[in-house]
Amino acid sequence: MESAWQRMESMHRWILENGDKRTDPWLLVYSPVPVICIFLCYLVIIWIGPKLMKNKEPVDLKAVLIVYNFAMVGLSIYMFHEFMVTSWLANYSYLCQPVDYSRSPLGMRMASVCWWFFFSKVIELSDTVQFVLLTIHTGYNLFAECDFPDSMNMVVFAYLVSLIILFSNFYYQSYVTRKSKKS
Repeated sequence: MESAWQRMESMHRWILENGDKRTDPWLLVYSPVPVICIFLCYLVIIWIGPKLMKNKEPVDLKAVLIVYNFAMVGLSIYMFHEFMVTSWLANYSYLCQPVDYSRSPLGMRMASVCWWFFFSKVIELSDTVQFVLLTIHTGYNLFAECDFPDSMNMVVFAYLVSLIILFSNFYYQSYVTRKSKKS
């Protein structure tokens, strides 16, 4: 009988063997391990952070947040433009489009903008606004009868589950716990 560790190794090997070979050299794409480590670090930080900052003055991050928000808006505009232009030039179906695994300029351009989207999710790990939008949009792709890569379905599903957990924790900490403390 296979141990849990052997099953994880087997799944990791399957992901590596079935990934998009065109994107293997790109940052954080070849293996799920770096993203899992980033996510675990994020969970540790949100667990330890409030405890460390409990008796400290808040840091004024207004200027940093303004720059960050403008940068993310700029990145979002770029990604929207690239998705629309590339999908229009390649005559993509907006309901169910098989992945173009070719090394054609349009195929690589779409892969590149998909990577930027993925990378923006790594950057925006704490954003809960995307939870609602991604649940509606990817819920269809996740369960539709579509030639969508299984490995991407797992990534999207894990992302949605993590957002549900994080949003639930945020809601509980912000509203339920505060309400009970005021009572």
